[in-house]
Amino acid sequence: METLLGDVTRANAGTEADLVSRLVAHRPIGPERLLTVVCRTSQINSVSAAVPTASVFEVDESSDYRTVASVVSNLTRQALQAGATKISVFSFHGVVFDLASRFPPPTTEFLGWKTVPYAHNSQVTSSRWEWPQDLPESEAVEFLKRALKGAGAHGSDTGIRQTNLRYVLEREDDRLKKTHPVGRTQGLISHIVKAAEQRGLLEIKDRETINPLVWLREPAQAHSEQVPKPAAATSVAAKLPPKRQSRSQQFINALREANYGPYSDYRLALYSHVRDAVAQANPHGARQLQAILRDAVERMKAQIAGRYGKQKADDFSWRKLHEFLGKLVTRNPVMLDDMLEPTYPSFATLSTQIRELAPRFEIELDGVLVVELVSRVRDISVHDLPQLAGALYMDRTDADVDRISEVVGLLRERGNIVEGEGDSRFLSLGPNQQLGRRGETPMLT
Repeated sequence: METLLGDVTRANAGTEADLVSRLVAHRPIGPERLLTVVCRTSQINSVSAAVPTASVFEVDESSDYRTVASVVSNLTRQALQAGATKISVFSFHGVVFDLASRFPPPTTEFLGWKTVPYAHNSQVTSSRWEWPQDLPESEAVEFLKRALKGAGAHGSDTGIRQTNLRYVLEREDDRLKKTHPVGRTQGLISHIVKAAEQRGLLEIKDRETINPLVWLREPAQAHSEQVPKPAAATSVAAKLPPKRQSRSQQFINALREANYGPYSDYRLALYSHVRDAVAQANPHGARQLQAILRDAVERMKAQIAGRYGKQKADDFSWRKLHEFLGKLVTRNPVMLDDMLEPTYPSFATLSTQIRELAPRFEIELDGVLVVELVSRVRDISVHDLPQLAGALYMDRTDADVDRISEVVGLLRERGNIVEGEGDSRFLSLGPNQQLGRRGETPMLT
């Protein structure tokens, strides 16, 4: 029996019915091929009307991408337990594709909706697409240019995936938020990118994938003067006030200067690979520390190659990611040896057998980044929690803010950081600079 799982939670408004209809046309459902659609409350009626025989799993309008990934993961596991011989998952969510490491082929495959004929997210025939009246093309392009500049997207190493452009664009203008009628315009982001590229402002990589990488072209390479521009372009741009660097970008830059990533788009997946690498124990129930670090990075590389292609994986600096991971688990030794004592990488421990990870080790490792930020940025307060979430998790959902709050709370509880009193309630380093629950931890600079 075959199972199809269609996740339409990230589909543009009004396109979900077309997506599932095309999927059923491409892979007809019946007794031996079942379809389950994961959708938001507002999408249920249109999905049910399009494919009445499909099962529908509803998630809240406020559910973030991690909740959706958890739902898809549970449905995939249930299908396997029910005896499915083939499971095909369709989604626009990158975090859903990350599940491929948990459900390896050939039984399970994770596909983009673009593999279904004509089912492209944000793809609208240009001849029928018109710019919203309240957002001229020239102004939208200027917003994108400014957003990429503020995010430091000047090369392939610092580029931003197209699906993440919304997060930096909405900081420039409220009209670009999903909650605004203009921001909900189908195909808006892809057309802003297209318009900016036509002006010679962008470099785009992985164009053939569902999620290309975008960054600003160097000024010397730009040839925007060779491309005709609307007459209003200069006047609109001139009216825009200079944009200060966002608070989240200040945090990201501080961590980059300290060689602490933060690899916000890969880090949580890397943690998952660390967990999987530890689980691959030898017959004695443990595994060498160095082998765990190496395996986790290799798993991350294989994931990127599978999602974006071998060229993308080859272009990435995996050595730096390995060093980053090594610094985290050195600063906070979350790996426990045979005696369940914290162990960090050193010449003496490279062959040490690791049995398990500390509880909530992901929170522990994120604490390293927060402590580093507090040591470098002197005015972090409780009001910066959403911006900290944006820097470390690339989003500011309630779940992300709750997660960073948990990290800060743990560090305060242990005395790693303290909050000031009176008018200056800023965070500063605390008296205890030994991160983690037990053992002595070396300080890295």
